[in-house]
Amino acid sequence: MGYTCGEIVRAFRSSIKPSYERAEVNYAGKTADTGEYYTEVIASLLLDGEQLRLPEGEVRDSFAFDGHDGSSERNKSVRNEEKFCLARFNRRAEEIFKFGRIVNYQVNILKRLKINVDLVAYDENTATLTLVEVKGSDVEGANRSKETLLRCVLEIETYFRLLAPHRERLFATLAAADKIPWAKDAKRLQKAVWVKSDSRAAQEWREIGERPALGKLIEALGTRIETY
Repeated sequence: MGYTCGEIVRAFRSSIKPSYERAEVNYAGKTADTGEYYTEVIASLLLDGEQLRLPEGEVRDSFAFDGHDGSSERNKSVRNEEKFCLARFNRRAEEIFKFGRIVNYQVNILKRLKINVDLVAYDENTATLTLVEVKGSDVEGANRSKETLLRCVLEIETYFRLLAPHRERLFATLAAADKIPWAKDAKRLQKAVWVKSDSRAAQEWREIGERPALGKLIEALGTRIETY
């Protein structure tokens, strides 16, 4: 038996966690009374002015990238998403994506908290730096990512809101780490979600016509959705 629309709203509003970490944003299925997708209920709340709760923490004074040399020896993670990000960074000279060239990965945002932007890309044609949230398989060869598209969108929106007031410092330190002086030309900061084609989020993006509130929220936030 599913939750009602009211139960979803009350549960979402009662949580003190950052919005993207709340369990309700990741629920699949539809409400028992109105037949709406659970994610549509929350997307509608946000469109109507519900405030996005951000993590409590102080943004780093300096975005340092010690060890961000693309070496897998420094990155002991076995998570597929992190392997994917590392590989994209190592192929940055050959691969140019719709949101630009990858210039860094796993960029830590807050002091003493492991909250990282998966990838950062720069498009020199539009002078735009893009924060990219990546979602892939949970385990290599199996278990596609079960996170909803709403969850992915709220996560990268959270990172964007934390970093937007500090964009000049972010531009400058990324440029120094990348050893290419593009920062002086950077003018915009944007965000994107990059999801594996067999993930739940990618499926929901293909069915976005059935999720009008989520579609309007993505448009209102200006978030790019891409698949790989």
